[in-house]
Amino acid sequence: MPSHGTRIGFVVAALLVSGGFFGGGMGKERPGALIALLWVGVVVLAARLITLGVGLIRART
Repeated sequence: MPSHGTRIGFVVAALLVSGGFFGGGMGKERPGALIALLWVGVVVLAARLITLGVGLIRART
């Protein structure tokens, strides 16, 4: 069963990715500085997916 950190990580990743898209669109000619939130969200999502996958594989054996 996934830990609470993994569950919360997926929610945080969704919020960061959404915030990154919104913040990136605020720039006039270039993306806004909040576009960095998008990449942070992607890293958090990838880390949580790996954690979940390893946890599910270990629980199976």
